[in-house]
Amino acid sequence: TAAALLSLGTAVGVILGVERYAQVTRDLPAPETLETLLDPAAGSLLIPTRIVDRSGQNELWRFENQKIPVRRYTPITDGSLFFFSEVPEPLILATVAALDPDYLERPEGFLPGLLDSSPDPIPEILVDELLLWQETDHPFREIRRHLLSSQVVARYGRKKVLEWYLNSAYYGNSIYGAAQAAKYYFGKDLSELDLSESAMMAAVGAFPALNPLDAAPAARENQAAVLDKMAAAGFITSNQAVSAAREKLVYADSDPAGSPPQPAYLDLIVQEAARSIPVERLLRGGFLIVSTIDSQLQDELKCTLDIMAERVRGSQPDLASGCAAGRLLPKYSGPVLNSDTVLEIDLAMLDPIRGELIGLAGLSSAGQNLTVDQPRNPGSLVTPFIYLNDFTQGFEPASLVWDIPLAENEADSDTLHPGCSGDCEYLGPVSIRTALVNDLLSPARQSLTIQGRGRLRSTLSQFGFSLEEAGCQDCPVFPESPDLKMLDVLQGYGVFANHGVLAGRASGISTLEFQPLTVLRIEDTGGMEYQMAAPLEERKIISEELAYLAVQTLSDSTAWLDPQAREFYRIGKPAGVKLGYVPDGSSFWTVGFTRCYHFFLPAAGRVSGMRENPGSIEPLVADTLYQALEVNRETGLLASVFTPADRIEEKIFLKIPPKAQTWAAETNLPRPPTLYDLQAPDPQPDGLELISPENLSFVRDRVWITGSIPEEDFLTARLQFGAGLNPHSWLQIGEELRSPVNGGYLGTWDTSGLEEGIYALQLVLIKTGQEIEKTSLLVSVDNTPPEIILVTDLTGNISYQSGKDLLLEVQFQNSSEIDQVVFRMDGQQLASRKVEPFLTLWPLELGEHHLLVTARDQAGNRSELEVDFNVTRE
Repeated sequence: TAAALLSLGTAVGVILGVERYAQVTRDLPAPETLETLLDPAAGSLLIPTRIVDRSGQNELWRFENQKIPVRRYTPITDGSLFFFSEVPEPLILATVAALDPDYLERPEGFLPGLLDSSPDPIPEILVDELLLWQETDHPFREIRRHLLSSQVVARYGRKKVLEWYLNSAYYGNSIYGAAQAAKYYFGKDLSELDLSESAMMAAVGAFPALNPLDAAPAARENQAAVLDKMAAAGFITSNQAVSAAREKLVYADSDPAGSPPQPAYLDLIVQEAARSIPVERLLRGGFLIVSTIDSQLQDELKCTLDIMAERVRGSQPDLASGCAAGRLLPKYSGPVLNSDTVLEIDLAMLDPIRGELIGLAGLSSAGQNLTVDQPRNPGSLVTPFIYLNDFTQGFEPASLVWDIPLAENEADSDTLHPGCSGDCEYLGPVSIRTALVNDLLSPARQSLTIQGRGRLRSTLSQFGFSLEEAGCQDCPVFPESPDLKMLDVLQGYGVFANHGVLAGRASGISTLEFQPLTVLRIEDTGGMEYQMAAPLEERKIISEELAYLAVQTLSDSTAWLDPQAREFYRIGKPAGVKLGYVPDGSSFWTVGFTRCYHFFLPAAGRVSGMRENPGSIEPLVADTLYQALEVNRETGLLASVFTPADRIEEKIFLKIPPKAQTWAAETNLPRPPTLYDLQAPDPQPDGLELISPENLSFVRDRVWITGSIPEEDFLTARLQFGAGLNPHSWLQIGEELRSPVNGGYLGTWDTSGLEEGIYALQLVLIKTGQEIEKTSLLVSVDNTPPEIILVTDLTGNISYQSGKDLLLEVQFQNSSEIDQVVFRMDGQQLASRKVEPFLTLWPLELGEHHLLVTARDQAGNRSELEVDFNVTRE
């Protein structure tokens, strides 16, 4: 329209006339990129995206149609003429009609194209999907798309652009390009397509999901619509359109005989990769996804799965086939299932240290989908987490619990003793170790009743489980337990084996939800590596002592009451295992780990504050007598982020209780330091410097960071932060800094999701000679408004006394963090206080009054307290 043309023309004029043009066009992809992507001989889009194992050598999957795996580029023009010998004219005209009947009549010049405000779908589709796919949230994306589309058309011409579209368009069913689509749907070369088939091809190109094999009625309707558009544009006659619409189409056999089934891990890898590259662009081709899968271990999982499935169906497979893991399987003694019984077996393997999924295999009955990502009844898999809560309260694996009958409305004997039927004998007093290993569920049920549902859910959330609101609907022993996902269970148990640390990538809305890594990196055919959207995170969930207790208990084969069970888990190396009993018998879990767990003992033969379990070397509680601390060897102070690395050393100190202080002083034993080395180095002139926030200041929400990065020998720089005075792990803030800065903006640090406390903020400079320079400061993150506690009692009526004052006083839990307190009475300010005591006097006045107290802490958090009260004569 004229208005739209005027609006766009004005906008373009403004852009061309001011500096914003440079801002709009900054880093705009070059039109020549399309030549690289769609080069007929080596175009990256002609190479399907592949998934390889962690070594990068073994291909696991490629995203292609198994029946038509080869993507062939078909030229249709030399820039001025169409090659109808390669591509029939009806297909070209049908494609144009489906998307833009006026396409070939539009101008090809850059400026006329730029000033034309109407949509130009075909080049815009190419630009959108192939050049600007990384800019979904760019503020000038629409203008950049229009500008780049005009450049592409002006440089290459509309016929060449149409050729690129036909060779890259998606036609559904993992088919890209018209040549591949013609083979797949009609079993023909492009040159053999008639008008009716060409119209169907154009319809599918416009609506890939509505193709004739997956949505035949809708596809026929869209084909008829394309033919009508061709007639309306004068490309064909109305009679030709009607005749072609009535023509019966014969499709090729689309069943890709012998195509391999999708591996169980495929969806997880795609989901994670899509966080960095949109799925639509990823599947178009040209990428290499290096996964975390270990192909050798994956093969072991797969052959083990096959052996398990055969045994459950009543067969006894040959174990001499090289499947080492399968030979370790215990003899199957469960029920034999017939072929009609629904069966699913899922096996997964996780590296808890790196937080990586290294193998996942699944098998389900015909027509059934795997439920790896669906929450299911965990049964007795939750008992280690129940007892973990007991450990935090001072209980130990050797602590006494009772295996006794419970009230009839809680659980019966069969339920409380997995595998027992009929007369189930209660054992009475047993250790937590025995109860946990042997699935004696009565003690766990009693513990859970004392702890309450909220405690168990809180613990599971802390371990990274994705919890649904409702509890388990069919869990007679632990109704407080939520349904759990298999990979969550694997991660949760991995915390035990990883010294109490949860490793993975954050997922979901909650910062507590983690998922295993499945992608190491993504590369394109040119070797360019794409940064993963979510980095690896490590979170300390429980202490190393608690993790040790859980691992040592689950690894103790001597605790099994059934001698045969002890032999099941003798595999030649230390192994922990937990069976997950589900009372209804519909499913069964087994979680195990073989990682050797080491507990640090600084010196052999020294005295320890730990108690020992008779007959075992297991330390039942943390070492209470010795502690290892990092100190500044020159000053003796506790090391902080300001302490030079070459001055930090670890020292062992004796923890001295109050009753032994006199003895320690007489023997001149070294005392552990209590003060930190907080002397920040002076900034060097024209050197690396953090200016704001100030050192030892309070911060909140989004923190604006400024500083200086010298130009000399500059290569790159980054901002990072870590928890505590001397962090051992760091998280990067924002993107890499690519240019020097002189007293300016460096980045914004979002602290809103962090736990409150002290954090180190660090600026790291990497120089051209690979030298590294750092500067740091410490801040306190505080996002909680101060709680105002009114000391003065203003309830009821205040008795008036002439000439008397009322003392108004408020207090705070941490008064040292308060920056200002203001008292207002009936809208008039009475006083402003910055230090304790926070009080003021108010001359009594008869009537109704409104007290407003506002408080601001040093981080800038504000809160208010309002009270209405009466002053009367009585």
